[in-house]
Formats: sequence, C-alpha cells, structure tokens
Amino acid sequence: MAEEIKNLSVDCFNPFLYSLLVNSFETQDYSVDGSANQNQGIRIDFTKAKTDDFIDLFIHVACWKEIEDCGVQEYVREKLGDVLSDVNASGVDLALHITRDEFTKGGEDYLRNVASIQQYILGAPFHKYFKALQEEKLAGLPTKILHFSPNESIIIAPKAASVSVVFTISEEEDTDRSLMQVFLLEFSEAKRVVAGGPSVNFVRDEPVELRGCGVEKPSVGYLVFSFNRDHVTEGRLDSVCELMTSFRFYLDYHIKSSKTYIHNRMRNRAEQWKNLLREARFEEENVQRTTMSGKTFVK
Repeated sequence: MAEEIKNLSVDCFNPFLYSLLVNSFETQDYSVDGSANQNQGIRIDFTKAKTDDFIDLFIHVACWKEIEDCGVQEYVREKLGDVLSDVNASGVDLALHITRDEFTKGGEDYLRNVASIQQYILGAPFHKYFKALQEEKLAGLPTKILHFSPNESIIIAPKAASVSVVFTISEEEDTDRSLMQVFLLEFSEAKRVVAGGPSVNFVRDEPVELRGCGVEKPSVGYLVFSFNRDHVTEGRLDSVCELMTSFRFYLDYHIKSSKTYIHNRMRNRAEQWKNLLREARFEEENVQRTTMSGKTFVK
C-alpha cells in the first residue's frame, strides 16, 4: 500500500519515511538501516533488524537548541503517544521507538502521523506561542528566532494581544527572486478578498517586529503574518501550526511550478516558430530559364 504514495508532497509529510514504516510492519523479515534528509535542517536515521518487531528513528535537528525550550517532546508525545526513547548517541536530538503494538492500535493512519514528525518538531514553537495567545498568557514570552534553514529565519514576536510570525525570504537565483517577489506581493494583496484570515504584509525593509533582533537582511524580503486570538480558537490551533510549519515548502513548490510553466510556454513558442519556418515558401522573382533549343526567357 505504501507504494501508492507517488504524489509530490508540499507539507511536512514524508512519503519515503511512510513507505519505510509500512514495509517494516507489513513485510515479513524486513530490515533497513539508512537515513533520509527531510530538508536542510532535519536528518532522520532509521534502523530495524529482521527479527525486530519495532523500528527506531534517530532525528537530528539543526535548530534544536532554539526550539528545545518550546516543549517539543511534550508536543510529540501529545501527537504520537509515549514513543520517545533516551538519546544516547551524539548528534541525535530526538529518538523514537515505534513498536508493532502502536501500529496495531493505530494502523497506517498512525504511521502517517509518524511520517509527519517534522510537523510536530518544527510546529512546537508555534504551538507554544499560539497556545499562550489562546489562553491570553503572552506576557513574559520573549521573541523567538528560529533558523530552520541556513539562509533564512522565522521570527515569532508576541505582543499584548497578538502574535506576529515573520518569514525572512531569500533566493540565490535572479529568476527565483523575481518570481518570489511577485508572488509574495500578490499573496499579501489576497488578504483583501479573504475574510477572517490573519493580516499579511510583504515588505523589503525590516519590519518593526524585528527591530533590535539582529536578523540578517534577506535577498527577497519579509513576509509578516499577524494573528489575534480569534485565529487560534474554536479548534483552529493545530491547523494554524501546521500551515505555518509547511508554509516555506509551499513557497518553494509555487516557485518551481511557476518556472516549469514558464519554461513549457517558452518551449512551445519556440516549437511554433520552428514549424512556421519549415512551412515558409519563398517566391522566386525574374528567374531566367532556357528551352531545349537554346532560347532564354524570364518567368
């Protein structure tokens, strides 16, 4: 069944890890020992012997020191149960011990949740601050700066009755920068026609939320979301955390899709011009011809 997962994933769900988990519990005498990079900031090592009825996952998080105090382990336990094991190896920040009993109780839906472990690790800081917003306990919370990727930051800035989330957006290629700027401007303009959503603002200069934070200026700009209490109540909390965690993946997907569309149009237009040139016929003017008798004439 895991082989059916063939679609591109633009969220925190890892289809490869899901396939591996399903095979571990549904395939007899299955063994595996390897690693996978969920993104630039997370590496997952996994191991299972043929005779084991469990699989161990060892997770390294580049920004672990920044999120460790955000209740990551408690949030993972809330979502996956009591599957955390002691961390004994260097370079490992989180260890999961998934047994057959867990699979028997939860089935493939549970394994799908395990394969979304990045959502719970990186979503813990958002959950902490949005939960405080929901319970009106923002007082005393500091601004949190997270480096989920080497060249970008996510800043969670609490205020008296709201929480701002700032994404610093950088792209290395000129084409990517241009496309990203256009998309983010349109994205911020869309707030005018979406009722009830958080305010969204794209700026190229440092927003007021970041003054004094010392965040490096990005090559594209800053995207600022502002949430109030209404956005995280009535069962919306987990959904908001999930969207914020996967938002940067969505941006990458959009840029790659836009470039693919543009390149396809360029190739189609070039093919049309080639066909037009093949069909072109040039008229011959004043061509001198000779008959068999030697007489010449112009046709």
